[in-house]
Amino acid sequence: MVINKENKEGEKMKDGFTLNKESADPNVNFKDYEDQFVGFEFEFRFGPNATVCTGADVAKHFGVPFEKTNGKGKRIVKQELRGSFRNGSKATFEIEVENDKYKEAGYVTDVYNDGSVPVEVVTRPVRIKELAQIKEKVFDYLNSRGVKNDCDADFFADGKGGLHMTFTNNHHSHELSRYDKSVVTNLIQLTRAFNKELVCYFPGKGNFTRGLEYRRLQSVGDANSPGSGSRYVGINPRRDDDGNIWGIEVRIPDGTDNWDMIVNQVKFWMAMIRHASMIAKYGRLGFSDEIWKSQRDWASKYGHKNKIRVTNQPRMKQLLSIIKPSLEWFGYDKNLGVETNEKFEKALELQLAGHNLGEIAKGLGYSSGSTDMVKAILNNGGN
Repeated sequence: MVINKENKEGEKMKDGFTLNKESADPNVNFKDYEDQFVGFEFEFRFGPNATVCTGADVAKHFGVPFEKTNGKGKRIVKQELRGSFRNGSKATFEIEVENDKYKEAGYVTDVYNDGSVPVEVVTRPVRIKELAQIKEKVFDYLNSRGVKNDCDADFFADGKGGLHMTFTNNHHSHELSRYDKSVVTNLIQLTRAFNKELVCYFPGKGNFTRGLEYRRLQSVGDANSPGSGSRYVGINPRRDDDGNIWGIEVRIPDGTDNWDMIVNQVKFWMAMIRHASMIAKYGRLGFSDEIWKSQRDWASKYGHKNKIRVTNQPRMKQLLSIIKPSLEWFGYDKNLGVETNEKFEKALELQLAGHNLGEIAKGLGYSSGSTDMVKAILNNGGN
């Protein structure tokens, strides 16, 4: 699905994908998406060897209050008000208080109790080159073993811990970060078309990934109006009070103690966003009912499980081939993921250019009659 001359001239594309040219956004500039920032939400439970065992202790270590914000730098505090009732009843409201934490010097902005695990630690958005500081100042403290005052963090937490990543185009102020709606729409479309592949690609622990309850498969309505539905979906656009998308929360990754995998996922999702912007310039990505049925059936089958054993998903190699230029731009390490087979890449490129199976076979160095071999290469991702 490389955006090339063939794609721009027609709406129909190969492998069940389409490109709606009427939804093209010529004002999108993919260079606006080449220097992104990422903030983390590290969810974890304390391990058996932890000497620190409360969220308040963790917050004290990082020098922040033990409280929650609305994700845009405003603290959320509970205000108790006494109603003018005869029985003197009281009501408690949550209110937002101005407090731009993203401008503060520390990397950690929030520490609070999470609904599914004991503690969640939130960092301010940083560039890729600053990830080493996040590891040194935040991750290593949480993940350390056998060190005084360590948390012995279990990030996967038996399938309850996620690793949410919020991407912005500005490091501290959501007012200065903007994402084109057309880009977010195509990002959601990419994740809808490859949902089970993405879920299985970066398992949290061993061969297991967590359940789908808080990263549900998005509907077509979510894609058409990003940010209007539930936030418990794979791609959660973050909006300001005027409806502008200032950030993209990716909720698909599992919690993991593998820092190299975390860095690779950052680069992967930055590449997905950048490539969604490249597609948006030419149209809105669509895909066949067959692809959607496969994704919907898989999500329905595993939607109520707490943990899912990951399985090989050959179509992931197709996605890697689609976004390959953007993966290379961000320095994605293919050795930490599935390496795309060269014959599959070539076959896919020829197919997307409109060649039939016989022509593809010849392009791969086979006879024109070797169509069954070509089908096997395309269907199995080169395996």
